[in-house]
Amino acid sequence: MVLKVYNNLMSQPSRAILLFLKANNIPFENISVNLAKGEHFTEEYEKLNPLKKVPVIDDSGFLLRE
Repeated sequence: MVLKVYNNLMSQPSRAILLFLKANNIPFENISVNLAKGEHFTEEYEKLNPLKKVPVIDDSGFLLRE
């Protein structure tokens, strides 16, 4: 299964993770979270990260949060 990376390019930690993954040719699915529209406040995203921050990496159910 491919890593799922929930991010927003306005977030410096998100940009660092994306650069690392691309530089090391690690396959991933990029899922953009629109912070301006409040997508990080939805119930679905809160299940991924209760603190409602980006980035979040989902590796087959193992969640690595910011």
